[in-house]
Amino acid sequence: MKLTKKQLMQIIENVAHEVAKEGFFDKIKKAVTPKEDTRPTIQKIADHNDMYKLGPARKPIVMALAKLPEEELQEILTLLNSVPGALAR
Repeated sequence: MKLTKKQLMQIIENVAHEVAKEGFFDKIKKAVTPKEDTRPTIQKIADHNDMYKLGPARKPIVMALAKLPEEELQEILTLLNSVPGALAR
């Protein structure tokens, strides 16, 4: 089947109209936009990849850290994120 340039342009316009109507680009933008991490700071620390490398020591360390004020937990999380693998050394 051969399409004329005019027919092809009409198909493209129709598809573009449907995509715009359905909010296709909004859906893509929403899908690729990182979602805000709403977990408590202690949970972010406990779930950090470096913490899992501590093995069985992870749980008592997290329990001890849970007693710290939020400001200190934020600082610990910042350090964990800024120096990858620091706990494994």
